[in-house]
Amino acid sequence: MADLSDYREYLERFERSVGAGLAIGGYGKFQGRLVKKLTLDEFAALEADYRRLCNDFDRTVISGATINNRLLKAIRERAAELVLKPPG
Repeated sequence: MADLSDYREYLERFERSVGAGLAIGGYGKFQGRLVKKLTLDEFAALEADYRRLCNDFDRTVISGATINNRLLKAIRERAAELVLKPPG
């Protein structure tokens, strides 16, 4: 389960970057993508997936292996859903 302070930060980012006044479950645009204002449970699941993907990315870079384009795409998608700038 996500930390409530992380969820509050997400809600603040959403309000600043996507738009104020949208209800949970509502949609808005962020970096050219349609994004949903997530519930706490949805946020927790996506944040956990985003952290896992970023860890996979870090391990790939450290090992010197070729970075998979699907991994980069998934990281960018999760970042947008969480109203974050993707790493890099």
